[in-house]
Amino acid sequence: MFHKEYCHKHGIEYHYYCPECARDRKQEENEGAIRREEQKRKWDKMFERIIWLPEVINPTLLNVKMFLAEEIHKINMPYDQDERNCAHFSKEIQDAASIRGIRCGYVVISFEHSDIGHAIIAFETDYGLRFFEPQSGNEEDVIVGRCYSAQTEGIADDNIISRVEIMWNDGIKVVIDK
Repeated sequence: MFHKEYCHKHGIEYHYYCPECARDRKQEENEGAIRREEQKRKWDKMFERIIWLPEVINPTLLNVKMFLAEEIHKINMPYDQDERNCAHFSKEIQDAASIRGIRCGYVVISFEHSDIGHAIIAFETDYGLRFFEPQSGNEEDVIVGRCYSAQTEGIADDNIISRVEIMWNDGIKVVIDK
């Protein structure tokens, strides 16, 4: 009643299916699943390294001033050279701007004859590029070759700006120097 078949690959007779072929097929499926899982882990690891840039737009000057008034009030903490300095304040403001979809630049100012720099923030507004102190929200003049308009800790009064680097939260970097 049951007809036997012969498996040429394994050299055995069988009724419904070759048990060796079934084992091979099962092993191939398991190996395929392992390969797919390994590929998935590789993709997941690759995506963890990707820095997703926020979709940000340039604000109006009025929006910048309103944003800074609100954010500076939130992060108003005492200045500390090591724990809470200009770099920390600038990064916090840039992060808050990113969350709100506002294009904001993290600015590093280098001075002639000084190893100490200063960090502030910048916005490209309807009135052009504007710079602000992150602790106070005051607008400052930043011109390479001229003195910086604000008093900064550790920088002499004749603090001539030698270089300005702006790292925008959309991934663009701008360097302004002599």
